[in-house]
Amino acid sequence: MADLPCDRVEPGPPFTNVGADCFGPWQVVSRRTRGGQANSKRWGVLFTCLTSRAVHIEAVEELSSSSFINALRRSLSIRGTVKIFRSDRGTNFIGATDDLKIHAINCEDREVSNFLNNSGCTWIFNPPHASHMGVHGSE
Repeated sequence: MADLPCDRVEPGPPFTNVGADCFGPWQVVSRRTRGGQANSKRWGVLFTCLTSRAVHIEAVEELSSSSFINALRRSLSIRGTVKIFRSDRGTNFIGATDDLKIHAINCEDREVSNFLNNSGCTWIFNPPHASHMGVHGSE
């Protein structure tokens, strides 16, 4: 087995290095009506500390960038600032990085990497079709 990435073994406060993923949907009863019940779907956003494996889950009403941004803001208000995010290339994650003006690493370009390191926040996307590099399995 290869060595774990540095951000997985680096000592620091919980949720300094975070993996993000979405799961769901599940059906919930949102309200009772005269004709019965009104059902709707909900998803979860899972934030995992890459060092301690602690989890923080936020519920969202839809898989959109704006819903993910709200979940991210709620998570950051409770858990504090994050140095590194890791995620798959889900469309809600890619859209959120544009809206939040967070720069994502799409390739290992030296200038881009240096700029992101100086800004203090890095978002690393797994390569396309590389499920073995997910944040929740062994890397």
